[in-house]
Amino acid sequence: MAKLAQAEAEYARATKEDGIPEPSCEVGERIAALASDFPRVWKDPRTSMRDRKRMLRLLIDDVTLARDEELIHVHIRWKGGATTSLELPRPRPSFELIRTPVSVINEIRALATEQTDDQIACTLNSRGYCSGRGRSFTKQRIAYVRFCHGIESYHNHLRHSGWLTLPEIAREIGVHPHTAWTYAKKGLLRVVRANAKHLLFEPLADRSLLARPSKGRRRVSYEHCTPTAG
Repeated sequence: MAKLAQAEAEYARATKEDGIPEPSCEVGERIAALASDFPRVWKDPRTSMRDRKRMLRLLIDDVTLARDEELIHVHIRWKGGATTSLELPRPRPSFELIRTPVSVINEIRALATEQTDDQIACTLNSRGYCSGRGRSFTKQRIAYVRFCHGIESYHNHLRHSGWLTLPEIAREIGVHPHTAWTYAKKGLLRVVRANAKHLLFEPLADRSLLARPSKGRRRVSYEHCTPTAG
C-alpha cells in the first residue's frame, strides 16, 4: 500500500509538472464506452485478423498453456491484473477427423453377413449414414472399410458357412452344372448373389427334395442395389 501511495504521488507530480490535464468527464465516458464497443468492433466483418490480434495484445499480458491427456488448460493474465482460466478439449489428430465413425463400422460388420458391398452401400445411404469425409457410400468405400477393420465380405462369410459354387453343388448332388442351375431356377436349390461375379448355393441337406414336383414352386429372384455415387 505504501508503494502504491508513493507511485500515485509521483504520477500526480509528474502530471502536474508536464502539464498533462486530468481526463474530463466526457473523455472518461468515451473511455468507458470502449468496453461496450469492443465486442462490436471485434465482430465487425471489416475488422481484419491482424487488427484482432493487435486488440488482444492491448488487453492481455500473457497466456500460459498446460496440456494433459484429455484437456488443454489455458490461464490468461489480463492487463489489469485479473486472470481467467479455461479448460479446452485437446484437438483431435487429423486422421481421426476423417475416420469412419464406429457406429457405421458396426453397421457394416453386421450387414456384411447378409449383404454384398453394393447392397451395404445402398442400405447405409438410405439410413442417412456418411463416410468420415461426409460422403455417401459406394461399394469401393465399403470394401476399403472392411479391409481396414478385418471384416469378411458376404462372399467369404457364405463360403466359411459351407455355401458352394455351381460346379461344387453339381458334384455334391451328382448332376451336371446345367441341371443344378435348372434346379435353382425352379426353387429346388437356394442360390444367392454373393458379389458382382459369383453365385453361391446353399448345401442341400435332403436330396429327396429334388424329386418333388416343381409345379407351383416360387422361382428364385435376386435383389440388386445400385449404390449412390459419392
